[in-house]
Amino acid sequence: MKRWKTAFSGKYVIVLLILIFLVAGAGVILSFAESEQDDRTVVGIILPEQYADMIPAKDQHDGIMKACEAMNMKLIVRGNKDILEIEKDVKALYEEGAGMIFLSTPFYVQAAVYIVGDYPDIAFSTSTPKKYARNMTGYFIRMFEGRYMAGVAAGLRTKTDVIGYYALNETGLLRCDINAFTLGVQAVNPNARVVLILGNGMYDLNKMGKDVRTAVTERNIDVITYQLNETIIEKVADELEIYYIGAFSPSESKSPRHLFDVCTSWEAYFKDMLNSYNKGELNYIHTHWTGMEADTVYLTEFAEGVTPEMINAVKEQRKRIDKGEFIFTGPIYDDKGVLRVEKDDVIPDSAMFTNMDWYVKGVERFEQ
Repeated sequence: MKRWKTAFSGKYVIVLLILIFLVAGAGVILSFAESEQDDRTVVGIILPEQYADMIPAKDQHDGIMKACEAMNMKLIVRGNKDILEIEKDVKALYEEGAGMIFLSTPFYVQAAVYIVGDYPDIAFSTSTPKKYARNMTGYFIRMFEGRYMAGVAAGLRTKTDVIGYYALNETGLLRCDINAFTLGVQAVNPNARVVLILGNGMYDLNKMGKDVRTAVTERNIDVITYQLNETIIEKVADELEIYYIGAFSPSESKSPRHLFDVCTSWEAYFKDMLNSYNKGELNYIHTHWTGMEADTVYLTEFAEGVTPEMINAVKEQRKRIDKGEFIFTGPIYDDKGVLRVEKDDVIPDSAMFTNMDWYVKGVERFEQ
């Protein structure tokens, strides 16, 4: 008994108390750190497994990552291997605590629309306005606003009155964009035509280059734009010495033939979406579209090929958009001469993808 008292008396007791205090303090600190991390809002996004090699998907990934970092939210990325496994991906994100999940492609939406009801506490956001659910909102960016201004610039830049527009697939998004682009062209140059060059879904760089070369030569095209993130069109345009306007992401091209790019800021867009989610407003609407007013669509700096006349015209059109004037305001005729939009009528967002299965007057297909 005497030994026991001796062992735990004096300085030994002090040392023991210090150790207990340090251990307890460390435990409190770790507990606080874990609690703080767990309190962060968890956001999930489902992207194609190889998203790093796909520019549009990578742009979305980088944008939402920056938005979550800026807003102190925890981001969980789920790489989808197979569309048939979308339910597995959603369940995994749910189990990791995601309160909001982005479905990054229309294919995921079509596969997931039947299961979102099983997760009523999750706010789903999609990239298409075609599918709805109580807890799922369609999101998209009014890229066509930037396309319209690109059309204004192209309409003033062309000398042949023939402008090319390359697209890999014929989609609702394409029809919105090319129609807006053509309306921009016609606003400053009613005599100009826009030639649509379709790749028919074949992601073959050699074929893309060949198709563009053929169309440019046969139709006397001297300005071109395109509906994909691929530098092959830029290379062919430089080779043929025609002007071009890029899309989606800022181009690295330093060519004098490169006029500017119409770009998407996914960071600005996701911040807007996440703010709506934080306020509890996200799923009160069917679709959530933003554009130039929210800086989700922007134009890069103009190159030397953009004349003062072009710059002034583009700025004037930007003022119209900022005032709330809508691009798709009638009267608008289609390429068959049929009146599609009555005078002063406006095509609503909800009809952009679902009902726009036609092209405006001035669009011509390039038959190969």
